Amino acid sequence: MTTKKLMLEYADNILSLKTTGIITPEIHNISTQHIDHNQIQSLSLGHKFIPTPLNNPKLISESMEYFKRSTRIKWQFKNEPFNEKPEYWIPSEWEPSPNLYNPTIEHSFKILENNLHLMKSQKINNINKTIRTNLKKLLNNPKIMVVTADKNLGYVITDTTWYEQTCLDHLLSTSYINVTNEFLQHDKGLTTTNSLFDILTSKVEEYTENFTLTPEEAKWIC
Repeated sequence: MTTKKLMLEYADNILSLKTTGIITPEIHNISTQHIDHNQIQSLSLGHKFIPTPLNNPKLISESMEYFKRSTRIKWQFKNEPFNEKPEYWIPSEWEPSPNLYNPTIEHSFKILENNLHLMKSQKINNINKTIRTNLKKLLNNPKIMVVTADKNLGYVITDTTWYEQTCLDHLLSTSYINVTNEFLQHDKGLTTTNSLFDILTSKVEEYTENFTLTPEEAKWIC
């Protein structure tokens, strides 16, 4: 790399740091697919970039419905004696009868929901619609995979079939041959598979034997 090219690369990295807060990573497309340049450039934000979630206009209303039901159940059973200890608690959609609602609590629900809507502000997105669409198209393409390159050299776009076959070739290489032979000996890995299954099963059983809910805990799970 010439000195001039190196200086230009440094200048690009400094500009990227000033505008986006990250150094633009190198992106290498070694797949056989033709990928739009804008889709490739959408990766320049880095694999740690988290786009602002899309707005959910029903979020407050749906959350309030859950909160109302939970609170109403707690109110109805507030004086229930803890005389039974259930092993498990299966959630249901049961609702207390409206004639048992507490007027003060119901009035507070209305005030709370109204205030939440008033506090709602316009969300500022950290990514525009075009980049979001390009990124989604790229990452949802089943024919390709986007992986990080070795030694922090950016990203590599490869064919999914090539990547899968390379993984299989690696597992069948001399590095893994002894492990593979031990796994496949005698019964094609059935003994090893059953052994792993038994270990996992015993762990699950050990956990469930010691898993209990107190009556008070079970009562509040809706």
